[in-house]
This record gives sequence, structure tokens and C-alpha cells, in this order.
Amino acid sequence: MKQYYTIVLLLFTHASGLTQQDHLRKQIERLIQYETTIDYRITPGFIVGILDGDSTYIRSFGQKDFNSNESIRVNNVFEIGGISKVLTTILTLQLLDSLDQNIHQSVNDLHYINPTFDSCKMVQLINHTSTLPKIPKGWGNLEENSRDPYAKLDSVIVDDFFTFHQYVSPPTCIYNYSHLNHVLLQRTLEQQYHQGYDQLILSRLPPALQGQWLDPTTVPGYSRARLKMDPWNTTAYKGSLGLHASLQDLIHLCRYFINLNEHQKQRFLAKFPCRIRKEKAFIGLSWQTLEIPKNRTIYVHLGHTDGHHAFIGFLPDTKTGAVILANSAIGSENLGVSILSMVNDNWKRK
Repeated sequence: MKQYYTIVLLLFTHASGLTQQDHLRKQIERLIQYETTIDYRITPGFIVGILDGDSTYIRSFGQKDFNSNESIRVNNVFEIGGISKVLTTILTLQLLDSLDQNIHQSVNDLHYINPTFDSCKMVQLINHTSTLPKIPKGWGNLEENSRDPYAKLDSVIVDDFFTFHQYVSPPTCIYNYSHLNHVLLQRTLEQQYHQGYDQLILSRLPPALQGQWLDPTTVPGYSRARLKMDPWNTTAYKGSLGLHASLQDLIHLCRYFINLNEHQKQRFLAKFPCRIRKEKAFIGLSWQTLEIPKNRTIYVHLGHTDGHHAFIGFLPDTKTGAVILANSAIGSENLGVSILSMVNDNWKRK
């Protein structure tokens, strides 16, 4: 009789899980219909992961590419663009901890560049408040293939730029997004550890974050014009925009931050008052932050390349998160934040 009750319980639990999954699917489809303009003629498909406490829900929409009916799977690999910066920031904070230094340390103390960089603080690189340019003058002439814009930018070229660049400290905290910030962080990590960035990813990340970050086999990606795009190749920019990941990898990354203890939250999820496009706002350590009701903050990051689009976001207070990977440059628009709002009862959840 005991075995009978066990089987009934397992069947009930499985049925309840299927019911919950079906309910979430319908809710997400409703969001797609009414709060986005996602067009499957441009974006073949995407996959969604939702974290709620210890539970994870995964749902695939559309197809893996235009030429098949195969669904996107949880272990399929995508380019994640700018979300690469989150991994580089984790490595940077670990380095600073190991040296008993803080984020306000001058970059010259860890990786000497030239005297003007004495005023460039590590925190300015991490949260994009340095004055480094978005693209140095003349680098456009190095581009041989517009579909692979960072292929020719190696460590020799970026080191030469930094050596001769005259850094000017910002007068106030002004958000100035530039890939060069994390390019310099990557070079600092490589100099400190005497290892290439690929080896740092393999050997220095926390065990919970071991993943397919370097896997070159990605699902097909498409441009806005429905052209099939090859993945970007880069070495010097890998820590800024060149990593890859599966949905499972980004779920692990999201859960890593959701499960931080209070001391770690103060370290990894610190916020800084800043000006973004002339408006007062807060920024995080590589995270963009959005203030929601009840004085709470959600942390989000987007990543996009010519053929893929990625989203990761979470609300630490409720241990909820959302991850989306799409196989087009357009991606899933604001669906990620909408899903987080839905899971949190339109931000009313305690």
C-alpha cells in the first residue's frame, strides 16, 4: 500500500509540474502577443528560462533556424555579446579580493599603462563610468569583414592604444558605455595571472559557473534582413563581448547571483548613483539596474551580436530571475522584464 501511495504522489507531482509549465507557457504567449512585436519571420525562435526559488521552468518558442522545425534546446549554444562582461567582472572582483584591494584601486596599481591612468579606477571600468572612447580613431580601417568587426583587434593593437592614450578622469559619475572598459579589465587579468583569457575562464571561475562559455558550435543566427550570420571571432574583446553560452549556463549564472549571501550581495550587487542621458539613476558592477516599487532593484544585462540576442535579469529579494536566448539580432525585445514582472505579480510579490 505504501508503494501505491508513493506512485500516486509522484504522478500528482508530475501532473502539477506539467500544469504549472502549461500555465506559464500561456502567460508568456500572452505577453508575446500583447507586450512585444516579436516576428517569427525575422526571429526564428528563442528559449526562455524562469527561476523561482529552487524551481526552474524552461520553454522553447519557434524553431532553431529557418530551415528546420527543430526546437531550441537548453544546451544549444549562443553568442551572448555584452553579457560576457559579467563573467569578466566576477574574475576581476575575485582578483581584487585575492590581492586585498578594492574596486577604487587605480588600474595602474595592477597593470601599469601610463601616468595618466593613475586616475582611472577599477570601478570606473567595471561600471562604465570611465572616459574611454567607444571606438578609438582609426580602428575602423582595421576592419576587413563587416560581419566580423573585432577579428583583427588583438592584444598588440589594444596595448598600443592604451599605452599612448591620455586618460582624463571624469568630473562626475556619468555612464559612458564602452567595450574598451572590459577590454582593459581583460588585459589586466591576463597580466596579473600570466594566463590568456580562455584559460582564465576555464580555471578561475567559481565551480558553479563552469559552462560552455568557449564552445564555438553555436546555433544559426540571423540578421534583421534574415541573412545567416557567422559568430564573431575575437581575442582581445572576448571578455567584453566574445563569450558563448547555453540557456543552462545563463540559468546557473542567474542562480549564482540570486543565491549570494548578504555580505556577497554588498560586494557583487553594489549600486552607484549616476547620470544616464542627463537623468539620475543607479548603475551596478556591470549590471544595469531598474528601480521598482517598494524600494527594490532588478538587475539586468543584454547581449547582442549580428545574429544572436541574450537577456538575463533577476530580483534578489524574491529569488526570481529570467533568461532568454534568441537566434536573431533583434531578439525578444522587452519580454525579459515583462516575464520578471509577471512572476512577481506585477511587482506586488513580497
